[in-house]
Amino acid sequence: MANWKALSASEQVAQHLKSELADGRWVGQMPGVYQLMEELDASRATIDSALRLLEEEGVLVGQGAGRKRQIVQPETPAPPALRVAILLYENSDQSLDYIIDSKNKLETLGHTIIYAPISLTEIKMDVRRLSRMVNKTDADAWVVAGGTREVLEWF
Repeated sequence: MANWKALSASEQVAQHLKSELADGRWVGQMPGVYQLMEELDASRATIDSALRLLEEEGVLVGQGAGRKRQIVQPETPAPPALRVAILLYENSDQSLDYIIDSKNKLETLGHTIIYAPISLTEIKMDVRRLSRMVNKTDADAWVVAGGTREVLEWF
């Protein structure tokens, strides 16, 4: 019970409103004070205090007296960078425009790009050899430039 804390009415309302915001109930602007008073059956002072708490937390931004508060959209964290391996049909495919474009776009997104140590033609589309090579390659994701149905289904 050491972590237990009694919350004031305005803190409870602020928590409830924050939960509703997280669930996507309101977007853009917060409803007005009178609408919230009616909906939550709370006093104007409680609603005003709760909205001020949310402003202090950066969840809402006041727009001046008599105007609805803007809802601040939380920043979505960037997805983690991946180590992406590109498996080419032939080694000479590195110079193809779509391979170069794909590599550049992935690098722009912050991913590390490597080429598979051998191409599909070098391993003769052998799924067992492919499996060994993939397991030895330190990659989070694979881009396969082409292959037989068996190879593509394996991935």
